[in-house]
Amino acid sequence: MYKSNFYRIVFILFMLISFHAKSQETFNSATVEEKSLKLYNDKNWKELIPFAKEAISKGFDYYYLRMRIGIAYFEQKKYVKAASQFEKALTFDSSDDLAKEYLYYCYIYTEKYDEARVLSKKFSPELATKTGTDMLSALSFIQLSGGVKMPNESNLVNTHQDDLLNINSKDSIKVSNNDSTHYSTGIYFQGAFGHYIKNRISLFHALTYYSQENSHIKGGFRAFDLPYSMIQPALRHHFSAHDPSKTDDVNKQYQYYLNANIPLKHGWNISPAVHFLSSHISHTGYHYDFGTPPKPWSPVRVNENSSSASTYFVGSYLIGKSIGGLKISFVNTFSNISNVKRYQNNLSFQYYPLGNNRLILGCDGYFLKNLDTALTRFAFNGNLTVRPFKTFSITAGYLVNTKDYEQQNQSNNVIEGNGYLINNSSDKTHSRFSLTGNVEIGKHLDVFVAYSYEVKSAIYPASTTVAETQGSGQNQTTTTGTNTEIPYFYNNIFFGITFKNFSKTNS
Repeated sequence: MYKSNFYRIVFILFMLISFHAKSQETFNSATVEEKSLKLYNDKNWKELIPFAKEAISKGFDYYYLRMRIGIAYFEQKKYVKAASQFEKALTFDSSDDLAKEYLYYCYIYTEKYDEARVLSKKFSPELATKTGTDMLSALSFIQLSGGVKMPNESNLVNTHQDDLLNINSKDSIKVSNNDSTHYSTGIYFQGAFGHYIKNRISLFHALTYYSQENSHIKGGFRAFDLPYSMIQPALRHHFSAHDPSKTDDVNKQYQYYLNANIPLKHGWNISPAVHFLSSHISHTGYHYDFGTPPKPWSPVRVNENSSSASTYFVGSYLIGKSIGGLKISFVNTFSNISNVKRYQNNLSFQYYPLGNNRLILGCDGYFLKNLDTALTRFAFNGNLTVRPFKTFSITAGYLVNTKDYEQQNQSNNVIEGNGYLINNSSDKTHSRFSLTGNVEIGKHLDVFVAYSYEVKSAIYPASTTVAETQGSGQNQTTTTGTNTEIPYFYNNIFFGITFKNFSKTNS
């Protein structure tokens, strides 16, 4: 029995030694080169990739093997994985134009345009001519866009109708209070362009104009709705009322945004940005003066005209890192919109699951802190980009904004896109669904259309009651209940055109 086990152990050891020897015989310099070259020439990408990766794991790592794996991935449109192989190949031969050319297009097809531009500085004259990068203008694109923001209904009304109690009492009179706001369609225009400084730093400039009108009608304590004859003569000298008023505001905003993107080594990049917003409000208002009882009520319209201008600032910076098919960005933003100072941090992820730009998954998380009140807020934005055809892409996004704030708080909304998109309305945006389609029309022209459905809410004060005690000569105002939130929504639609790929001859 012992002898049988001994022979069994010897047999197993012999087989293991034979298998190891066979494995070493299979993976040697000559066999790795011969088999990988044959699989490459046969365009047998599915067998080439695992074989070459196994050879590398066993210590057989050199320029041609990396190039063959990279080209295999490239032919399968897995540009993220291909790029890492060409980057490794260049560590063996940094002057090789073929690896640079493949790597350049890997960057283009994964939307790493700045990295591609930096790489092109290392091209030989022949490769620069072949790819056309020697004729690239410093001006990269010009974009023109415009659109409208349309509210679902023009009048958003909040009415507190109190019972008219004790009207003949000598203790108090309760009357009604009414607020209503009328929003017009907002108009938006933007001109933007991008350019490079020595093919190293890209700059993005945007000039924006936005205009919207609104009317606010406030009824106050509408005692003037009551027939004067209903009030006993003895009480008329105790009776007073707030005057009704109407305000028409035209808000015109002029904005300038500047962003710089600086690619660094090992997939890092930094991107500082500034955004200036100048708001000009033309105020036209009037109210009715009813005089002081017991004088006869003879309303007189009193007009008021004024204007104001304010300039606000947003500063932001982004630190990003690319790890394979994943892009991670951290953004810090400071703003003083409407003189409300606040910090905002957001973390963004962008993932290319197919290794190319045919499918992109994105997510943004926002944390906002109001420095004046120490209030905090969270918001989340998910997005999905699909490119079913080479020349057409569509992006869908959904923003969710959490936690309510008080009326007229300018921290109700987050700032998006590294300080680019400012929503300075005091009305909170609860959620927003957006859809953007882009069509490439030739090499030099893109056309896009964007639609968004934005759910918002206006907040009006709680019901107010005025009471006057006979003989005291004083009014007492009491607020009851809670603020009223009136939901409404916008349908927003924008169109744009992008001129791109300028060359030195036509710039």
